[in-house]
Amino acid sequence: METVIEKLSLPERIGQVLCFGWQGNSPEEARTVNAHARALVEEMQVGGVVLLGRNVDSQRPVRSWASTGTLRR
Repeated sequence: METVIEKLSLPERIGQVLCFGWQGNSPEEARTVNAHARALVEEMQVGGVVLLGRNVDSQRPVRSWASTGTLRR
């Protein structure tokens, strides 16, 4: 039986070991799941994201993103 990792293509496997943060053109844009964040997840298929101070101004959006899977493919 194949594992999940064995089913991934080489670019997908590489993406799974990468972890990035994101930014925006303004402080407000950096605190949303913007086009840059989506591109990291969807195009580069990163395995994780780092939420920095520029990305959050309270715990509420982080909990919402985590519970709704906003950053999942």
